[in-house]
This record gives sequence, structure tokens and C-alpha cells, in this order.
Amino acid sequence: MSQLRTYQVEKDFNSTGELEVKEEVLSELIVNALIHRDYYIQSSIKVFIFHNRIEIISPGKLTNSLTVEKIKNGIAVQRNPILSSISKTLLPYTGYGSGIRRVLALNPAVEFLNDIDMEQFKSIIYRSDSPKSENTRVESENTRVESENTRVESENTRVERG
Repeated sequence: MSQLRTYQVEKDFNSTGELEVKEEVLSELIVNALIHRDYYIQSSIKVFIFHNRIEIISPGKLTNSLTVEKIKNGIAVQRNPILSSISKTLLPYTGYGSGIRRVLALNPAVEFLNDIDMEQFKSIIYRSDSPKSENTRVESENTRVESENTRVESENTRVERG
């Protein structure tokens, strides 16, 4: 959490700021990764923090006929039923099949990727200012292209007059 930005939002001067990503979203996605991962794959759960996103990668693709759309609609299949049953007392567990819907209610921009070839499930949380910064970069590249086109047009005009 120390790598995430905090913001002062309508609070007192000395109060603790709010995380750029809701703690409930991070907690739910990490708990999901712990409970639903494929423990037969010799890999660990990974959390990467990039300048524009946070990725939580869980070993194992979605089980059986589950798809990203199905889990968004609350359909769940327990890969590890014993772990699921004891997680109610050990982890911040909030209910069977409701985690992804709760995440999307808190942050609709979260993406889920079921990578069948890599045998992993990835949750991507975009950081609060990332879409704006990417749009700014694209706009500045477009502006540069437009200015180069203007320069070419003015050079063509000069050549035609000569």
C-alpha cells in the first residue's frame, strides 16, 4: 500500500488521505486470488504496481466453463472448497460469488483477463490519473503530427510559388 498515492478529500488538514484505489477493491481481489488460484501450478500470486495500473496475477485460468462475463454476473465455481470454507473465519471474506460484483460496483474500470495460454487470471486496476495521462500523450502526439502536416503543407506552398 505504501506504493499507492493518497489524496486529501474534503477532510481536515492533518487527517490521513484516501488511497487512490479503494482498499476494499484491493482486499477483495487479493482474497479472490488466494482462494481461487490453482495450487497445482508451481507459481505465486503476483502484485505489480505500474505508474498507470495495478495488476494482480493469480496462477490458473478460470475453471470449467467460467468466463469473465459469467463471474461479472456473480456466477462462481469453487476450485478450492476446503479453503473457501475456512476463509470465512480467516480472511476478510464477504460472501460466495459476490466479490467481483462488489469490486465492479466500487470501481467499474477494473478489468479481468482469463489468459488460457499462460494459465493465469489477471485483475487490472487502473490508477486514478492513468486515463488522463494516456489521453494527454495521445493528444500531444496528434498535435505533433498535425504541426508536421502543416509544416509540409507550407513547404509545398512555397515550392509551388517558386
